[in-house]
Amino acid sequence: MAEENSPPAPAKTGRGGEGIIYWLQDSYSPLADEPILSQAERQRVEKLSHPRKQRQFLRGRLLLQFALQDLLGSPLAYTLDESGAVDCDQPGYALGLSHSREVTVVGIGPGSRLGLDIEAIRSRDYLAVAKAYFHPDECQRLKALPADEGLNRFYQLWCLKEARVKYLRSGIFSGHLSQDTLQEISSLQPPLYYAGRHHSHALALCYPVPQRFRLVEVHFRQGRLAADFASANLLPSPAI
Repeated sequence: MAEENSPPAPAKTGRGGEGIIYWLQDSYSPLADEPILSQAERQRVEKLSHPRKQRQFLRGRLLLQFALQDLLGSPLAYTLDESGAVDCDQPGYALGLSHSREVTVVGIGPGSRLGLDIEAIRSRDYLAVAKAYFHPDECQRLKALPADEGLNRFYQLWCLKEARVKYLRSGIFSGHLSQDTLQEISSLQPPLYYAGRHHSHALALCYPVPQRFRLVEVHFRQGRLAADFASANLLPSPAI
């Protein structure tokens, strides 16, 4: 799906019905700041045995706190539920968090829930994976596409399914992966969905109220995070 660019954003948004996706792509630069962790978060990071997973977790919390401070003025305005999902403590806002390899994303938008997922697009036998997890009709539609288009579509579908699972908080093994997602959501009113691509990653959103999302890239500058709102892109209208 092609990206849609918009004129540079003059200022931060989010309070006028527009959501923001904070996108951090980084090769693990040294940190000048560390995230503030709750007791539950400390317990979670201690259970992660691989240093890369621990660093991903810390990067996610750092970006989450940066986004909340940047948009809402309160870096700790969130709580974790029992499933590990992140809830915004400020009424009327929803949070989403995802990471894949060196990319971490945090979404903030109006509403009660936000499903967000990204995946690095890499060459693989996507038809074999689809056959194991997707609905047969989805497999047939993927099989009919040229290889490059099929690979991109596979990752968009995978992210869309994951975003929906996160939105519903139903768990990855709840059976939603094997449903014909496009057929199912075509007959639904909110929640709304977006699936597309940014750089080398597939991106999907699931959210409950009509809104647009602005994607803002975040970079480390002297070890600290800074958002580049001047070059932010407005994602296309809700679409699959």
